[in-house]
Amino acid sequence: MHPRTGPEGSAWGWAVSSQASAVATSLGVVVVAATQVRRARLTLVLQSRGIEVLATTSDAAATVSALATCAPHALVVDLAAHSGGLAVVERVMAERPLPILLTGAAAEAPAEALAAGAADVLGPRHEQSGQADFGMALSSRLTLLSRVRVI
Repeated sequence: MHPRTGPEGSAWGWAVSSQASAVATSLGVVVVAATQVRRARLTLVLQSRGIEVLATTSDAAATVSALATCAPHALVVDLAAHSGGLAVVERVMAERPLPILLTGAAAEAPAEALAAGAADVLGPRHEQSGQADFGMALSSRLTLLSRVRVI
């Protein structure tokens, strides 16, 4: 099934590599995830691919506040819809629209978040294939999304 509509799960069993791979243009993102451990893991994976993490947050209010102080190219949301992920997408799209990539817990049931304005979903098969593949998939999707004009 297509990753935007297929059944989604989450596997966090990947390790972080010290090998960095630069993104052609430096990208800045904000990461939204429920736990500090998940925010730290996503930050390390993104940084290993040359993507700058400008802020990390855990809910809609903190995300909107962070967006007021930084200018990210995209938002990475790993927060299940019922845990506030949908609220993050809705508030961001209402107050400061930008490309939103759903992953992890947010990718488990992305239909409502996509309808609310999220731009793409990175499903669990990328995480299950290991940190290097997951990092490559994240950076390529974020590079593409950074070029999307959101209105």
